[in-house]
Amino acid sequence: MNLLTATVKPEINPEEIEKEIIDEVFKAINSEITDEEIQRIKYGYKVQAIYNLQSVNAIASRMNEYNFYTGDPDFMDTILEMIETISADDMRKTAQKYFTENYARLLIVPG
Repeated sequence: MNLLTATVKPEINPEEIEKEIIDEVFKAINSEITDEEIQRIKYGYKVQAIYNLQSVNAIASRMNEYNFYTGDPDFMDTILEMIETISADDMRKTAQKYFTENYARLLIVPG
């Protein structure tokens, strides 16, 4: 699941911002991904994976989750290896497959 949020000033029309965000997402999906961008994305995923293991409780919980779903409590190693094998083309194809116009929207306007 992907989540994009925007906070707009009261004088700004939220629908206009939504359209701009969606346009930018589709522009990004259909553009080339540079080597620098792919490395930055991979680094971000690795940092997030490691950041989520900052306490003994978090490590135990994650290992239990991996063991439950994969049968391997040390599945983090596999995840980190898989991240390294992802190519720019893989990312683009995946984004094009899952980022469609079928999305949900929740708009909260303070009264």
